[in-house]
Amino acid sequence: MANVQIFCYLKQVIDDLGLPGDEAGLFDRIKEASQVLANKLGHYIPVSEARTFDGSKFSGEVKISPLLSVTSVVNDGDTLTTDEYTLLPLNREWPDGPYSYILPEDNMGQFSDELVITGNWGKYSKTQALGINGTLATAVVTSLVVTNGSLLWPGMVLLIDSEQMLVEASNGGENSPDPTLATSQLAQDMDDHSEEVLVDNGAEFFQGEVLRLDSEDVLIRRKAGHILTLQRGWNNTTRAEHKMDCAMYVYRTATIQRGVNGSTAATHSGAAISYYKPPEDVNYLTRQIAALMRQKAKTGFSGRQSGENGEAFWINEFPSSKIHDIALNYKLW
Repeated sequence: MANVQIFCYLKQVIDDLGLPGDEAGLFDRIKEASQVLANKLGHYIPVSEARTFDGSKFSGEVKISPLLSVTSVVNDGDTLTTDEYTLLPLNREWPDGPYSYILPEDNMGQFSDELVITGNWGKYSKTQALGINGTLATAVVTSLVVTNGSLLWPGMVLLIDSEQMLVEASNGGENSPDPTLATSQLAQDMDDHSEEVLVDNGAEFFQGEVLRLDSEDVLIRRKAGHILTLQRGWNNTTRAEHKMDCAMYVYRTATIQRGVNGSTAATHSGAAISYYKPPEDVNYLTRQIAALMRQKAKTGFSGRQSGENGEAFWINEFPSSKIHDIALNYKLW
């Protein structure tokens, strides 16, 4: 089982640092930063598995790992109904958070020494609908094609039906799948510095999508009718001239890792796609750590960088005080 705990996605760090798209190793920094925080703070994306507890040690409520939802509760081989136990606290530990105790109802008496709970575990579970659907014809397909490429970025943990999957590459960045040919073409010549261009059909594209024109990637910053305002030289490609009727390609295919966090890979047909949103404080700290790791790597890990206004000193990329403060926000027992 691939346990995937990634607490921010690539576009967030690109925007934080003002980068011209993806660059080699940037997603690795996000994964490394997330792993540090998962080790210190716990899981903020649910993991599905069975866990066993010794209920005989307690005369009443049994302390359990942070539990987000229940699939089944089996006590000494007997599957319990929902009226035979209560999860506590009744309103969870915090919004979108876990239960931390299970209490046998009066008719149960006491749990046995083999209490097996199958469910989703972790400290937080919140999803947001992306407003797009996905089709995966088999359980082993690793390419997901969507109608709006701006909505999928590496680092997102998606939920389609009951399956979790990780976006590993997209939008022309590192290891990204190739773009697909659009129907529209450029409706005018475009020099190497213009940031606005007229296209045949602006309705075909979405703000935030990445296009390929010849060998240059561009990001659609705004759209007004058939006029696109672009960020040129995206993904560290080279600005170039493009002729009228130049073919336009759009990145709408993502490479995904299937069945992560204990979920089961399956077929999906036109299913709604959501993604898991970690808590805002955990997300922000992950972005900060990933950004600092990237900045330090650029200086050869010296922790300082020369610039026009003197030297810039990078603070500790693993700020123990901030990690401690956030840990207190999700402290159990």
